Amino acid sequence: MQLLLVVIGWLARASTAEESYLGSYQSSLQNDHVCVNGETDCGLYALQMSAKAHQTSGSSIYKGDLKFKQLQSLSQMNSFQVWLATSWMRSDHTKRDAYHGNYRPSSAELEAVPIVLGTGHVMDRRRLGMELAHGRAVDVSNHVDEYANRYLQELKGKVAVFYNHISKACGTTFCQCGWSSQCTAYGKQNEGDNCHARDAMNDIPHWNGGTAGSLAGRPPKYDRCGGQVEYIREHGYTLQGNENYLISDGLCKEFWNVIILRDPIDRLMSHLAHLNRLNETEGQWPEVPLGNMTWAPKRLTPQFIFDTVPILSNNYYVRSLLGEDVFMLPFGGITASHLHEAKRILEQYDLVLLKGPQLIEDIERTLGWKCQSEAKRTGDTGQFMENLNQVWSPADWQLIHQHNQLDIELVKYASTLHWLDKQVLDQPQFVSKIALMEKGKCGYLGK
Repeated sequence: MQLLLVVIGWLARASTAEESYLGSYQSSLQNDHVCVNGETDCGLYALQMSAKAHQTSGSSIYKGDLKFKQLQSLSQMNSFQVWLATSWMRSDHTKRDAYHGNYRPSSAELEAVPIVLGTGHVMDRRRLGMELAHGRAVDVSNHVDEYANRYLQELKGKVAVFYNHISKACGTTFCQCGWSSQCTAYGKQNEGDNCHARDAMNDIPHWNGGTAGSLAGRPPKYDRCGGQVEYIREHGYTLQGNENYLISDGLCKEFWNVIILRDPIDRLMSHLAHLNRLNETEGQWPEVPLGNMTWAPKRLTPQFIFDTVPILSNNYYVRSLLGEDVFMLPFGGITASHLHEAKRILEQYDLVLLKGPQLIEDIERTLGWKCQSEAKRTGDTGQFMENLNQVWSPADWQLIHQHNQLDIELVKYASTLHWLDKQVLDQPQFVSKIALMEKGKCGYLGK
């Protein structure tokens, strides 16, 4: 009995230590937005304070696959700092709780979504989603059925599916799913063409910005909706990808507009891993040096990354959504006002999707597509980050986090929009309704 009481006491102390340790940084992380323009990274500061407070506790603390025992120096926190930097959302290489498992936006995050004003099926979906989320919806079956009819009617009425392909955010997977579903796009079903118009439209990614206003970028005609629609109709395409900044007209109402986002830190690390794996002789189209002579983890520092690829490494999502002028801003030029503008653009997409375990299911169900397999680019992000951990300190990861904070805030907002949309799109009535609809070429687009 005495031994049992000792064990129970030890377990209680360990549990209390874990809750205190994790709670202290989580409470600060919830207020992380306060530090967007400040000198201090709230999450790292909280981590340091928590570690210091529990250094002498002697307790072992587990969270998923991570174990913390008698933390005595910041160098012991590398893996945890990676986890902390993007702890609000699933990462590719860690096994923490996924977004789709238990994410739910707070009341304040839901209230930040503008649903009172505006028209269109997206706004109607989010108004219905808000009613469902708060348990206020009446006659749910009929409302969802009505929305399903409208959703399909809107989709069928579009010229093409247009997806904003943010580099290293599942654009290749989306393109291959489209080809497998009999959509038509530029080129062939391969990862090289990738559903991007590389002829007259010259839609290639400018990872280092290119030259503003030059013919090396998108010709002015195709920077407008009229030119985009004319090109797609002329070629008979039903799927068009844009791995570039958004055109000056923004989103075109003639298209069914889709975007996929992922954890911003993982996106950047995946991109660096990809550059590391590319052959130095691939050519100059990426506008950045290629190969492991440049990008091997043992050679990298945050400052080298910022100096060499200033656009890729500094709030790339916000840049990509706000057109050429913002895309071309120098490192550090993205502000909170740009984040606000990017949120307004994000709200207009017909579908906001997130990389996660349900991505393929979401693509197939919402578009009526059939994905044969999930395409993957080269680059082993997990191993790349693990190698970085061997040479980087928590302060290094802090810099990466700090200079991509606005992207992190944007994807948090995308997570809220996605969750709100799924209150409707995951309703049994919606799922069964669209499952009965006949699929043509390119799924529900039927063209």
